[in-house]
Amino acid sequence: MKNRVGQSAPAIALAALLITQPLAAQTARASNNPRWHISLYAGTNSPGPAADLRAALVREDYNQSVSCAFLGCAPHTYPYSVTGWGQTGLPFTAEVHFRFVGPAELGLIVGRTPIGETVGYHYPLEVDIQYGVTVLAPTAGFSIPLPLPRTPVVNIGAGPAWYGAFWTPFRDKNALPTGHENTVGMVAQAGFEVPVDKGVRVGFDFQYRSVGTVTVGPVPLPIAVNRHDLPAMPSNFDHWYAALGFSVDL
Repeated sequence: MKNRVGQSAPAIALAALLITQPLAAQTARASNNPRWHISLYAGTNSPGPAADLRAALVREDYNQSVSCAFLGCAPHTYPYSVTGWGQTGLPFTAEVHFRFVGPAELGLIVGRTPIGETVGYHYPLEVDIQYGVTVLAPTAGFSIPLPLPRTPVVNIGAGPAWYGAFWTPFRDKNALPTGHENTVGMVAQAGFEVPVDKGVRVGFDFQYRSVGTVTVGPVPLPIAVNRHDLPAMPSNFDHWYAALGFSVDL
């Protein structure tokens, strides 16, 4: 009887190891992928409505060139656009995510993206339009730990989104009242995070934002210019957003 027990002991130990090892690995991964985490990101964006606004300014003859009579300066060709990081502000997002069943999670994205500005010129007036969006989006997706060193996590998700588009026109550098239009669209998200300390990760976030068409304007012009106001300019505000940041596990 003792011999049978002694002979079966290694088999029992091996079975216990085979059962507990995957559980231990799963527990370790779960500890690197907690139920709650918050994230802050800042980054850049695609041009969004810039092409549509330039086309609208061309239709209204705001495409004149300005020569330069001063040594070292360069002539301007209008219209032109500048967009992305730091051009008219800092694009950022704050996110909250809750993992509720396995890798499945729910999230909430809140952010503001100053997309950029488009400038046109018709003598003697320069017109500058700055534009961007705020975003509020609940998402559903997955947070998947990878079996790699440091256990990086891949995040994917999508959901409906509320967008508050805004634009501020300038006449010769003088700001006019800001316009607003709300739209409902979609957002799709993908990214990854790598732990750098207990409960802290650094990561990359990419979002495609389907905002839809927003009507920018009309832009009132001074009577002295002897030109009609710039008419309403329907513009596609769809854009992508790419950012670096960090998250904190709760």
